[in-house]
Amino acid sequence: MSKWMRRVGTILLALASIFLILLGIFHEGSPDDLHFLFSALFFILFMMGISHYAVAMWRNPRYGHVSGILSVLASGLALVFIVAVVVDGLSSEPMAGGAVSNVLEHLTVFAGLAWAVWTASRLYRMRDAAAPGAD
Repeated sequence: MSKWMRRVGTILLALASIFLILLGIFHEGSPDDLHFLFSALFFILFMMGISHYAVAMWRNPRYGHVSGILSVLASGLALVFIVAVVVDGLSSEPMAGGAVSNVLEHLTVFAGLAWAVWTASRLYRMRDAAAPGAD
């Protein structure tokens, strides 16, 4: 992956992290529906950032296929979640009382956390292998 591509992915995930922090600051009862706005921006940028790395991680033996699979799973769930929220917003009655979007939200977050933990562990192992004196 080129340096420019890594920068784009890093910027997308950094922006997603900022909106995640704002999401935690502005709870669901916040004025002007700021919670929903920051949530939407987080999930969109998260999906774009993680899917940006998916193919490169799949092809790179240092990360392995697990990173690629988790990237595709997390970004796919984020996309389905975004569609479910839009459908819920446009319809007069939410799907299953809003349970569908709630489940999709949790699945997306857990898949994203799994990707982050897996990727961090791979990066940690690469750091150990690159350390001076490592065999």
